[in-house]
Amino acid sequence: MTDPLKPRDLARLARAAPGKAGDVLGRLPLERQVDAVLAVPPADRVSVLLAAPRPMRLVRSIPDGDLYLTIREAGVADAVPLLGLASPAQLTHLLDLESWRGDRFDAARAGAWTAVLLEAGESALRRLARNADDALLALLFHRWARAHAIETDDQTPVHGSGETESGDDRGFVSPCGYYRFDPLDTRQAAAVRRLAELLFLDDPERYFRLLWATVSESEGELEEDGLRWRASRLEEHGYPPYDEAMQIYAPPLATRRAPAPAVVDAGETDAVAPRWGEREVRAGGALARALEGLTLEEAETARRELVATAARIVVADGLDAGDPASHHAAARKAAALVQVGIETRVREQGLPEAEVLRGYPVVELFRHGHERVAGLARRARAWFTGGWPQGREARLEWLEPPLRARLVGLLADRPVHLDLDGDATASRVRDFETMSEIEEARAALDVAGALGEVFGERLEIDLERVAAAGAALGHPVGFSTLLLTACRAAPPGGRRGLPAHGRVPAHGGARRPGAGPRRVDRRAGGPKPARRTGVRRDAGVRQGVPRAAGGGVRLARPRNSGRRPARVLPVARTEGGIACRRISD
Repeated sequence: MTDPLKPRDLARLARAAPGKAGDVLGRLPLERQVDAVLAVPPADRVSVLLAAPRPMRLVRSIPDGDLYLTIREAGVADAVPLLGLASPAQLTHLLDLESWRGDRFDAARAGAWTAVLLEAGESALRRLARNADDALLALLFHRWARAHAIETDDQTPVHGSGETESGDDRGFVSPCGYYRFDPLDTRQAAAVRRLAELLFLDDPERYFRLLWATVSESEGELEEDGLRWRASRLEEHGYPPYDEAMQIYAPPLATRRAPAPAVVDAGETDAVAPRWGEREVRAGGALARALEGLTLEEAETARRELVATAARIVVADGLDAGDPASHHAAARKAAALVQVGIETRVREQGLPEAEVLRGYPVVELFRHGHERVAGLARRARAWFTGGWPQGREARLEWLEPPLRARLVGLLADRPVHLDLDGDATASRVRDFETMSEIEEARAALDVAGALGEVFGERLEIDLERVAAAGAALGHPVGFSTLLLTACRAAPPGGRRGLPAHGRVPAHGGARRPGAGPRRVDRRAGGPKPARRTGVRRDAGVRQGVPRAAGGGVRLARPRNSGRRPARVLPVARTEGGIACRRISD
């Protein structure tokens, strides 16, 4: 059965004619309704959900993680109706992600969300009060409501302490009359008062227990208890402790999928697997094709494992779980390296892509992909420290794009793929997505090593002196500039583009011991050289020594390279050849 409308068509229909969109959704079973809603872009999901015949039932059928991202990406102001329809578990998961920054409780952020729940309706705030753990509520009263016990003594006037619920500059009195609230943000005083009233009316014993813990226990003890309960809940959603999450970067194993699929989301009973991990799967890639080749049950299992892998990346990489961008970055990384792992298995075993995804857990495919990239990164670091760069970043400037970009990405703390050039800006940095990109980076590493070996070892060029000369004039010299200079400086008896004796000579008129008759370039002031036969003249390599004013060597300009005048490199004599530097035209 196919969906009657494409996702964007369904979103437009929900905005223009909500009744018709509700009829379209009503003809689908609940699982298909959830699929249809999650296929719509997050910014348009609110209108589609509210157009459903039974919106509360549909909203509560959405996996907790997907509903959280929907609310955040649609905007809190537009998503307030969804908060009024969400289940207690969905609200708790939202606060678990939003109320903490690392291992510290963010009272201002948690209080702001509590105030938004009051705007969504008192029923939403009541669901939170009844189902939130005591540690979270105690932290709210301690850090957000800032509850303090009202001190009394035997000399208190018979008319009371003079404080009322309306409050004064010290705050306002709690419903029981024994505590004073001084909210962190006075604009959220109504939310503080209503949360306390709901707790006092629903369960007075719990209310007094929470307020007593608030004023008697230390802030560190409250935060530690809250963090422990939060970690337990997040683990059910696939966010394990840090030590366990780091196992995702362990070496891959050759084990195939266990008969019983792993549980990856708190939605163990969810009818639909979370979809936020699949949103970052590259269209037309190996992973997308593999998912299409699975049965419905197998695809749901793979989606759950993909979300679990992304959640572990959020923890292992230290990303902010309360930022949707962190979830998308983790999902992109998971999908990219799983795709590389699938391509690796296809090459090694010759299996179809769907068979690989069916036979191996997603986390193992991720490890295979990560090992491919990590192995290449280890090789790049070994070359960087033991090869001609000698661990100096400045020497990488000899490499022009795209070589420098590929190597800078491999040498990063976490290997990445850099597009266009070596500038590591956010818009150009991404994870490796295909085997072809990994092979391209491997080829760049091989070429970089060969260039250093040729110029630094075989031609014995003083790279440090050349670099210093170029930097002094503000024109850093790259290997391409040096290569063209070496080709132009090749003597008539050498191979095309390289001198016969294996190094770029210091052309100053001195003859080498045992050298034969020397031909002199007529442009240098000597007689016309004899014509050579059988040697093809290349567009970018001229025979002889093209001299420039001031005793320099003029760079060759390849054919069709534009009308820009050739640069001049002054020649400095060294024992091993020449050291040249680029100057302005």
